[in-house]
Amino acid sequence: MGALKMNFLSGTWVGTISGTNVGSFILNLEERDGQLSGLVHLTDFNNGLFIYDCVGQVYENQLDFEVKPRGFPELARVSPGKMTGTIQPDGSMTGSWSTEQGTAGTFLAFKQEIPAGQIVSAKISDAPAMVAFFEKQTHVQSCVVDIDILRRIHRELSSGSDEAARLELAQQAQLSTAPSAAKVPSQGLDYPNIRALYSVTIVAKGLYGEQIMSIDPAILDEGRLPKPLASVEFNIGNFYSWKRNMVAPNRATVRLDFTKPPIFDFPNPSILQTQNDSIIQVAGNDSIWVSGIYDKMKATLRHGRVKSSWLHSRYTYDILLIIIGLPAALAAASLIGELINGIVLKKLAGFIFTFLFSLSVFRIAFNTVRWLLPVIEFSGLPQPLHRQLRLGLSTIVLGVISSLGAALIWMVMTKG
Repeated sequence: MGALKMNFLSGTWVGTISGTNVGSFILNLEERDGQLSGLVHLTDFNNGLFIYDCVGQVYENQLDFEVKPRGFPELARVSPGKMTGTIQPDGSMTGSWSTEQGTAGTFLAFKQEIPAGQIVSAKISDAPAMVAFFEKQTHVQSCVVDIDILRRIHRELSSGSDEAARLELAQQAQLSTAPSAAKVPSQGLDYPNIRALYSVTIVAKGLYGEQIMSIDPAILDEGRLPKPLASVEFNIGNFYSWKRNMVAPNRATVRLDFTKPPIFDFPNPSILQTQNDSIIQVAGNDSIWVSGIYDKMKATLRHGRVKSSWLHSRYTYDILLIIIGLPAALAAASLIGELINGIVLKKLAGFIFTFLFSLSVFRIAFNTVRWLLPVIEFSGLPQPLHRQLRLGLSTIVLGVISSLGAALIWMVMTKG
């Protein structure tokens, strides 16, 4: 492929990916010494914004890119990957992508044309919606979610869908009056049709595999939800993508994960917070819309906030281990070691066994408390009585462990 083709590839490409991950991306390429390089800004609809360094080569009619992660959300799993594509007769770039960790899929991109001499002066409003991009996301803090909160989330998102439809109509009107309007195909949709595309989809999953998906909020009635309930996800933009086979300009996801952490979870690194997939994620080309939906979702879920969130925070286990677990385990191991008669090796074996066993008991007790008071809990009523009982039981478990630890330490200090 000659220099003309290489020059054609240089510039800004806007597109989408599908496969194990779904999202949109902006690829900025420049040609230097016969090689293409640049940056990929990828917005994964489930995991957030990722930035990759990109280096590519052209072999006849095939493009091969290697991408390496530069920036990514906290706790996200990332790895280098490859993109292989070709230029189609309509000027689009299509191909496949894969990463070293096993994720893979396909992509489709179109070049963003910016006339020479207008790169500096071009306004964001003159470019396609995908170029101006805003995103806010956060993990949901510990809370109890009842039916009223679920309905409130749906009402707020439905109001956001109304505004998203109006924004798209306004954008279409702006594009139709732009100098390049002849290049922009008319969608031919009025407000009711566009508003239907922005319908809020609800996906409710049960703990044993049952799944209900609908745009009808009636499924939020407690009697119609799967039992026990594993998660509920609200989404603006999925229905749009299904109907039009393209990414919605403004979209939002609120996922509430009601699963409990396992009690016997020894491989889990202690420095991590409790694993939970609950998230608020809002993205789009209108910053006011994105901020509005994001703030409303946080405010709605704040009504169910509980005071046990510290249990699921980072380093909580480590702090309690240093204050309670390790001193208690050392004290118990010392006492057992002294009670064993025989050679030093026998005493040492008893000491090590008791020390490790005590740490395991402490870990199980801590995980039990996390299991009794999960990160996100669903209940038909706000702050139900059974949660208060579990809160009391959790206090007793931690109190007993602390008391036993203090008693063992006291015995060791006063012995002899």
